Formats: sequence, structure tokens, C-alpha cells
Amino acid sequence: MNQMKSSDMLGFGAVLSVLAVASSPVLSAPRDAVYQPKAGSAERKAIFNALRVPVGRSLKHAVIFQGTLKASKSGWAFFSGGALLDDGKNGKPISNEGSGGEMAALLRHSGGRWRVLSWGFGGGMDEIESEKRKYPQAPRALFHSHD
Repeated sequence: MNQMKSSDMLGFGAVLSVLAVASSPVLSAPRDAVYQPKAGSAERKAIFNALRVPVGRSLKHAVIFQGTLKASKSGWAFFSGGALLDDGKNGKPISNEGSGGEMAALLRHSGGRWRVLSWGFGGGMDEIESEKRKYPQAPRALFHSHD
């Protein structure tokens, strides 16, 4: 019968420790894990409903959104895409904004609801970099290129 030496046991213990840590739920699903809320989900609807208020007020018209929405487990959301005037069909492009309706927005979930922290037409890198500086606690993965 083979017996393990103490040095082999140490190596075996180290392998078990690494496997235990690697499979830990804390590492596999960090608090700031970023995901895309599913179309039609209550979370996605709540985020877009919160965003509709300031954008619709600014345009004096109901709006719909098309683009990429990312959220984090720690209660942050970032939208990058287009705002369209809600015509009851597929949406009508916004023609009075120099951006053509392209926009970006950062939201935070607090007090049981989504709040718009910042938004603007353009959605370019300047706006995104400004949001990163203004809200350094927001997970950086929210702002990464679209998947």
C-alpha cells in the first residue's frame, strides 16, 4: 500500500484549498457582477420607466429605448443606445437632437426604486468618461463596450 509523504500531503492540501476558493460563490458571482436584464423582466421595465421620466419631459413626448442595458448586482445600471419618439408602433427617430437620439444614462437603485443619476444625448466617450469620474463607485464593467 502506498503511503503519502508529508510533502505530498502539503501539495494535496494546497490543491484542495485552491479548488475550494475557485468554486466559492463569492468569486464566481461577485457583488458587482454585470449582466443584461432580460427583455420583458420587471427589472428592465422599472429601469426604463425611470429613464422615461426625464427624457420624455425633455422631449415633451413619450419615448421608447433601443440599445444595450447593463445592470450590476450592487444596484447600478447603464444604458447606451437610442431614444425614439413613441408613435405606438416601432418608434420614430428623434430629429431635433444633433445626436439623432443616441444617448447614455447612468441609474442607481436605492430606496426601492431606480433613480436616474445622469443622462444625455450624444452617448459618446466624453459623456461616458464624465460619468465614470463623477460616480467612481459605479462598477467599471457597466461602461465596457457592448457584448
